[in-house]
Amino acid sequence: MSLLLINSGNKLTPTVIDKFERELGFMLPVEYRQFLFEHNGGDPGPNTPCKFWIWRESKWQDSVAWFFSVALTKKHGHLPFEWRSDLDYMPRQLLPIAATRDSRDPVYLGLSAGLSGKVFFSSSSRVPTAVTPMSADADILADKGTIEVAGSFREFLDNLF
Repeated sequence: MSLLLINSGNKLTPTVIDKFERELGFMLPVEYRQFLFEHNGGDPGPNTPCKFWIWRESKWQDSVAWFFSVALTKKHGHLPFEWRSDLDYMPRQLLPIAATRDSRDPVYLGLSAGLSGKVFFSSSSRVPTAVTPMSADADILADKGTIEVAGSFREFLDNLF
């Protein structure tokens, strides 16, 4: 799928991404890294599909309001800031990459070995919990009511409608 995003951030250099990865303590999945080089965040354009299934069986869906950017933009969340702010709510193995339209809840990208590249959604309350920064992957998902919405970032983009 060719994604049209408007209000994207400035073009990124490998140095900027490498610095962000060092701060994260994880390598970004290749598909997502390429997405940042190509788009660096932004809004789905008016004719760009942006809905995704959270629970297909019960027909529950949400849509992407915007993707966070690594470099600051006038309109979008700054990815490093969003990640640091979210550490009170989610362990560092989950990177907030987008905000949903209705609830403004984040869409997450898994970074650790067991979660790497998978896309998740959690609508649990945004209250700090006792989950430690390096909880086991299964503990993170169970504790936060986190739902896998795609097995990879590419699959997530391809399934937007």
